[in-house]
Amino acid sequence: MNDFLNEGKLRYDAPRYDEIETFLNHLHKIAKYNPFVKVTHDMVYSEMEKCTLPSKDFDSPGRPKYVKPIFDKWISRFRNIPNISVFNSDRWEYWCQFINKSRGDEFIKIYVPLNSEGLENGVTELFNFMATHNMHHQSKVGKFLRNDNVVIRLDKGDEKSLKMLLHFINTNPRIKPYLNKPNPFLPCINGIGVMNETGISYNSELCSIITNYIQEHRKDSKISVDDFMKYAKQRMYKKEMLSAFTKATSGQPQYFEAYENIQGTVEKTSLTDIQKQALLNDTIKATYNKYGMHQVVTALMKATTANDYSYFTNGTKGYRDFLRKNVKSEEIKKMISMSIIGIYKKQYTNLRDIIVDYCRYYIEDDMTEKLDEMCEVTIENHGTNFLAGSVDRYCRTGKTDSFSRFKKGDKSGRNYRDNCKFIPPESMLYAIRKSLRQKGVDTTYISNDMLGQIYANALSDSKYSMEFDEDADMKIYR
Repeated sequence: MNDFLNEGKLRYDAPRYDEIETFLNHLHKIAKYNPFVKVTHDMVYSEMEKCTLPSKDFDSPGRPKYVKPIFDKWISRFRNIPNISVFNSDRWEYWCQFINKSRGDEFIKIYVPLNSEGLENGVTELFNFMATHNMHHQSKVGKFLRNDNVVIRLDKGDEKSLKMLLHFINTNPRIKPYLNKPNPFLPCINGIGVMNETGISYNSELCSIITNYIQEHRKDSKISVDDFMKYAKQRMYKKEMLSAFTKATSGQPQYFEAYENIQGTVEKTSLTDIQKQALLNDTIKATYNKYGMHQVVTALMKATTANDYSYFTNGTKGYRDFLRKNVKSEEIKKMISMSIIGIYKKQYTNLRDIIVDYCRYYIEDDMTEKLDEMCEVTIENHGTNFLAGSVDRYCRTGKTDSFSRFKKGDKSGRNYRDNCKFIPPESMLYAIRKSLRQKGVDTTYISNDMLGQIYANALSDSKYSMEFDEDADMKIYR
């Protein structure tokens, strides 16, 4: 283990600046030469998880290999093996899960980027080893090949098992020769992604930052890694996010620590205006995704007029408490007003209109996603013309009963009509225009009366087929 140990400490690999630059330039080129294509979080995540895969790991251009048929083989092989349970549940059908009951709720997260040739045998070897040594973990393998396809969660603090596992991976002849490179933003030890999991999705949050950076610089002649590094760090108001990013990109030696004192946000005195804006937007999105648009508008009105933050959700990441501690009521009002007036270049007569437009703008991707999800179910059940009528009825009357509630074959009992709370009637046409533009439809000369029918036709004929990853809030584009 001398190649990644230094006086007993696990040392992180050197930064991969060239690969980071290649990835950013790839996204910048897409944005620069396709002005009508909006760079979204889902697009960036999709590109990131396959950016290091060789051509042999794709079924077709842009579509990584489908590996779910191997799930049944693993389930069968491990059926009578002690210290491990292997299964594929209806709820998370994307993942084959490998579990030996963990003893806590905090984990060391390990990414093993096995290629298509070595995936079946490598996974078998890996989890046989972990079962033999009775390692406690919650792990999974996805049904499409990715550079983060094999994810292991060891109990936090179990550095002994981590060292054993890394040594095994890097010396096993059925694993080591079949490793791809992980994504270049991931902190790695000898080519294996390793980080403490502390309540955030590092890859997802980083993709949000990359998305905003590319959108803001899409017209620039070129971009630079140094500029992106500064941009990214300014927007990382959570210490655990900044810690992981530093380990992946710092030119100085970095070491794994089983317990890092990095909880919470950075201190108030060091929180920049950009970080405050990022914290506000994250709090808005979290509240929206839990309660809907009306709650977000109410929360912002209460915060800016009564210094009352209680209408925001706290969630598992402490958004409300972070916001109350770090951003004053007057600062929220100033940020919202300056941002939205600068975007829309129009005069507002009241604060509520500013807040509504701000919410629409900063949660438009979430809003169009929930719109498409609900409307796709209605199309499946009743057809394109029925959806067009449902949209028109909702915009005119606010009545939701024309949208389908349940998806055929969905055993979860989820009510998709509930998505209406995320798209109030007054925002429906706005969300539809956003969705159409994302699908490449120019809405400039489309009247509101025709939007419903055109949207229904576009959704029915859409080329963007997606598979939802329920655990990591990602989409796999096919």
